[in-house]
Amino acid sequence: MNNIKITKFDDLMREFFIKWERFENSEEFTAVKRSLTFGIKEKFYKNYFSEISLTDLKFYNTSLPLGYRIKKIIKHIFFYSLYSVKWLNILFYRKNKINFIVVNFLPDKKQSIIYMDKIFETLPSNTAIIHLGIRYEKEFLFDTNFYCFPFFFYRFLIRINKKDIEKYSEAINKSASKVNIKMDSHVFYGLIAHSLKGLAIYKILLVHLLKRGNVLYFIQDFDFIGVGYLMNYVFKNNEIKVYSIDHAITLYKSGFNIRTSDFFLVWGKEEKERLQNYCNINLNSISVIGHPDKKFNPLNLISKKKYVWLYLMNAYRSSIFHLESLRWGYLLERIKKLHVLSKEFGSNVEFIIKPHPNDKVTQNDIRLNNIKISNDELEEILPKAQIVFFEDTSLGIDLLNYDTCLAYIDTGNETLYSSIEEIPKIRKFEIEEINTIFQSKISLSKREEIYERFYEPKVFSFTNEITKISL
Repeated sequence: MNNIKITKFDDLMREFFIKWERFENSEEFTAVKRSLTFGIKEKFYKNYFSEISLTDLKFYNTSLPLGYRIKKIIKHIFFYSLYSVKWLNILFYRKNKINFIVVNFLPDKKQSIIYMDKIFETLPSNTAIIHLGIRYEKEFLFDTNFYCFPFFFYRFLIRINKKDIEKYSEAINKSASKVNIKMDSHVFYGLIAHSLKGLAIYKILLVHLLKRGNVLYFIQDFDFIGVGYLMNYVFKNNEIKVYSIDHAITLYKSGFNIRTSDFFLVWGKEEKERLQNYCNINLNSISVIGHPDKKFNPLNLISKKKYVWLYLMNAYRSSIFHLESLRWGYLLERIKKLHVLSKEFGSNVEFIIKPHPNDKVTQNDIRLNNIKISNDELEEILPKAQIVFFEDTSLGIDLLNYDTCLAYIDTGNETLYSSIEEIPKIRKFEIEEINTIFQSKISLSKREEIYERFYEPKVFSFTNEITKISL
């Protein structure tokens, strides 16, 4: 890959994935192929960045502290063991037929717990929830209507035919050769084997559940990445309706590439329109249900002698989007330019960087003097902020609650902020841009109007909306 120019790498990737997505064979083949896309993209970028700069590679390969990893492993083993016992109970000891609602929500997220609670509120009698992943909350562990599927246990029982793996390797290499990318097939062996095992395991799961009763529906909060495609394929292939619910606002247009759910539950009309425009989905399959815990609630700033310029980072270690413009080296350049501009406004300006919650960033990672890293709660920092700079994150909408100046860092990618003209954009990193932002702060009424396009003020309910759009 040494012959690839840095500025052309994203274009090359786009061309490759167009070829890759169009390499059709069968519905099952396509489901596995789509499940591989994000893993393949990460492999490409790791390889690419390793040939450019170790500082860019750092945020793809940083290991967590040993003590943290040991604690996490112990916690996982504890919950996994108890959930496995519960799973055996439902397979062999519960004699009566039962209905199932199968869900897959991101673990350890406040929002996914809210989703689960909302399902429990209206859970029909003789119905259990099956979650396709381990939850670490005690209240779920001891609930007799909640079960986690022990996916990892079944991995030991599945053997994958080497010929099946070679079939997918061939598809990857054919697509790569058409855009002049060379790679070793063995790099993707583990990815392919993992997806094929996933497909086989979800088929086994469904066989088990259908023997024990009836599956009402399947719902997940990320149907357009990784195993989401495999899950949807298995359930739809058995004529079970599948639903997608927002986990976050879809930032990039590329995130709308392929959606395979039957129905979509979204927070606001903006996402409904984007789904219809980018995916050509029938509007009758999309229902606006509001956000479970976000309402427009304008908050005033705290008057301080010392002003804060706050920079909210995107996710770099844990990002599902790999883009050249989001390289770590480019981030440092942007921060440095803004820090220099902040000094134009006097010595009483403090420049603070707030990393993404999933990233552990230290002062040594930034390597810039007089810039503070803060992992404090956003609610503690925001009231002091004179201006907030944010990257490609749905937090940009949440910030409308605060009576502060906002500035979106435009890296040239087509995101949802490209179409929101009311939110100022930083492109040239010049003092005139900052002055313009201070002089034309978004009005309260406009902030509320934008906010409620994304988080419609409705009473959030799963059951009512699922029933309505299923008819």
